[in-house]
Amino acid sequence: MNERKEIAYRGLKLRKASDGDGRSIEGVAVPFGDIYNDPWDGAETFDRDTVFENADTAKLCYQHGELIGRITNAEPQTDGLHITAHISDTQRGRDVVALLRDGALDSLSVGFVPIEDETDKQGVTHRRRVRLLEVSVVSWPAYEAAKITSQRAADGTHEKVSETGNQKGTSMDNDEITEKLNGIMD
Repeated sequence: MNERKEIAYRGLKLRKASDGDGRSIEGVAVPFGDIYNDPWDGAETFDRDTVFENADTAKLCYQHGELIGRITNAEPQTDGLHITAHISDTQRGRDVVALLRDGALDSLSVGFVPIEDETDKQGVTHRRRVRLLEVSVVSWPAYEAAKITSQRAADGTHEKVSETGNQKGTSMDNDEITEKLNGIMD
């Protein structure tokens, strides 16, 4: 049984899960409202009402090239498109898990086909409807707020804790985090 307890504290989301395999990740694949200035196509943004078609069949890739797993859930929230994904037990998957654990990788990016766009007076393309092909674990995201927010530990008792999405939080030391986690476990 997967028991989850969560607490939000000034922009931080802390969670304890009762099971995990070290290969499950969560994050913000596309932050809403941020503008990316593409050197070839100009400025673009995804709005809160953007429709992501085929999110249920999108793949998890490494650096937009190599398939490493699958998206198990994708849902728009107020700050962006949040995903949960499972990294497969392949050599590249194990490498990615190690890089995530070491903090060398921490970002996401999306591969998509635009279906419906609108351009505003400032020349910014607003993606209204896209076909989501893949979400990639990447070194350098187009959108700075496209971050992995947690990686479930193999022992199921610890998850990576990071600031979520576009929120700016107050930092806490390890003792404060432990205290908050213990409080939600009671």
